[in-house]
Amino acid sequence: MEIDQKWRQVAKIGLPSLGSVLLEPILGATDLAMVGHVSPLALGALGLAISAINFITVPLASIAFALTSRVARLSAKVDPNDLAAFATTATIALFLAGVVLALLLVAIVPLVISAATTNPTVRHFGIIYLRISVFSLPFYLGSQAVAAYLTGLGRTGRAFIVEGIVVVVNIAAEAIFIFGFSMSVVGSALGSLIAQLLGAILFSFSIQIKGLRWTSTIAALANFIREFYKLGVSLISRTLALMGALSGSIYFASYFGTSDLASFQIGQTIWLLFGLSFDAIAVPAQVMVGQWHGLSAWKEIRIWSRKLILLGLFASVIIAFAMVIFSAFLAKVFTSSPALIPSAKRAIYVVAALMPPTALSFTLDGLVSGTESFNLLRNAMIVALLAMVVVDMVLIVFHVHISQTIIWLPFAIWITVRGITVLLAWRALIRQNLLGKTA
Repeated sequence: MEIDQKWRQVAKIGLPSLGSVLLEPILGATDLAMVGHVSPLALGALGLAISAINFITVPLASIAFALTSRVARLSAKVDPNDLAAFATTATIALFLAGVVLALLLVAIVPLVISAATTNPTVRHFGIIYLRISVFSLPFYLGSQAVAAYLTGLGRTGRAFIVEGIVVVVNIAAEAIFIFGFSMSVVGSALGSLIAQLLGAILFSFSIQIKGLRWTSTIAALANFIREFYKLGVSLISRTLALMGALSGSIYFASYFGTSDLASFQIGQTIWLLFGLSFDAIAVPAQVMVGQWHGLSAWKEIRIWSRKLILLGLFASVIIAFAMVIFSAFLAKVFTSSPALIPSAKRAIYVVAALMPPTALSFTLDGLVSGTESFNLLRNAMIVALLAMVVVDMVLIVFHVHISQTIIWLPFAIWITVRGITVLLAWRALIRQNLLGKTA
């Protein structure tokens, strides 16, 4: 009966988490699609502006990783009011970080856009979009803190509902502004701002605290910033290394020709889409390990970490077979070019082969995060990035004949080294704590 309850907990936490993960790319694709119907220049400006925002906000938003783990650990032994107070402090801290970031971006927006493009129309649209959309950052980051709090409590369903409402409102508002009032990128930015504001309001109802005082809040905020500084540095470094690996692999592919780059981008997009599905295992792993970590139940952590890793590997094999079977359909979803479809299918075959190490990496990310050992994730990501860079340089310097399969070698090295490195660190962490407990 207990085992059944644990598996139900995995499903209860994991399935809404998967839905939340998939909402963001859906929203991003919809944004681009709507603005793309306005003009190619507006679309280019939007893509440029979103890339600039993501480069800054994604690493900062990764701090929510730490909040989920901390809430899960504290929930095992801390009074709910104290836990809600901690969540409020975290929300205020990230909201204020968003305010500072928004003011900074407003000041440097013209420099960022001007450095990225020489087209005056693209520059004009890009600056307008950034100057409006940056004011949604405080609400977005604050919402991320509350979503992390709910996830740490295992209430991913509530977070998914709010995030779903935000996406629906965002799409509806943008459609009205863009097509109803012909506001182009301005309408896109206003739609995002309205949706994020609504999301922040809805999320705020998820935290209820009795007897909140400003003096205690300010003191708690100072303590929170000091305590989470090191964790934040590790997480931000890890996220920057991840972004560097993904961007670097695309640069490497572009070195060998337009056709290779196109098929690689299709494959990487599919890899990311299916890879995110493993969050349905990684998030429950993070929450459950966090709770056991709070109780120092390392035997439970060892037993269930094996089960969750095996579940991830089993799911990866099923997904890989499905990708191979439907490779022709997937290729046609992303391209209608008869010349590109064969190379896109080969890219999908490679991505299918990479599903097991991808599942291992994602699942271990959740397990390690539950213990708040974010330095291990950072180190593994940096080691994997360095391994990928070395392979890139060897292939480029010797300039051997690079086939459409070999072009994936650096990326495959990256994901494999990342998984193995985290696995070794995880096993050492469990062994160390089990021995320490019995000593």
